[in-house]
Amino acid sequence: MKAHVASVELTDNGNAFTIAWERPDGTTGTQDALELAQAAVKGWRQFLNKHHMDEKGA
Repeated sequence: MKAHVASVELTDNGNAFTIAWERPDGTTGTQDALELAQAAVKGWRQFLNKHHMDEKGA
């Protein structure tokens, strides 16, 4: 999969970053970078919980 930052909006009310991606089969899409990061953190937490691991390394 290829991905890149497609757009950046910096405003007084907040910032928005959009990621664009392309799969090897040619399908494409975009996603808000914050939503993508939150989904990644959720996935890691689920993995750690499944394997009885503490996210702080304890």
